[in-house]
Amino acid sequence: LLGVTHAVAFPAMTGAWGAWAPPLERSQLNGIYMSGASVGTLLIFTLAGYLADSLGWEAVFYVTGSSGLAWVAAWFLLVWDTPGQHPHISPEERLYIQTSLGQEGERERPAVPWRSLLTSVPLWGCVLGHTASNWGNYTLNQQLPTYLANVLRFSLSFNGLLSSLCYLAQWLVCVAASWLTDQVRARGLLST
Repeated sequence: LLGVTHAVAFPAMTGAWGAWAPPLERSQLNGIYMSGASVGTLLIFTLAGYLADSLGWEAVFYVTGSSGLAWVAAWFLLVWDTPGQHPHISPEERLYIQTSLGQEGERERPAVPWRSLLTSVPLWGCVLGHTASNWGNYTLNQQLPTYLANVLRFSLSFNGLLSSLCYLAQWLVCVAASWLTDQVRARGLLST
């Protein structure tokens, strides 16, 4: 159930920014939402050790599973496709978003240029970079706590705290880099 409900989160949010984020704020907003994965990992690594020490390892799965389902419920209650559809957004904010997007949010969708996409060197660079990033994150997720516990013999609580520090740094870099990207674009130093 968690996999089915969470599988759509990253692609849905990426698409949602097209209808919600003013163009010169997209990188920062995208960075903030993407860094949520780092914050979540930081929190669960910190809490998991304490939960496992005090309530048993099963508690980690109950806490993460129930919080994930609560997140899904909040998503369905609070998220709307466009600012124009949202019943609780202020008129000023709606106008600001829609004005900044201009015709961008109302364009027709052209056919997908599959051949150009599949032969694009920059696209494959992004794919390979993202794959390497995921490989590094999942390896760190799985192997760092194992190393700290089995080789260095740290307690579960301390292990969780140490393991979470990597994700604190990752969150800080992601938020700072996304802000910097929008600043560079806004000043015309580089294009998207």
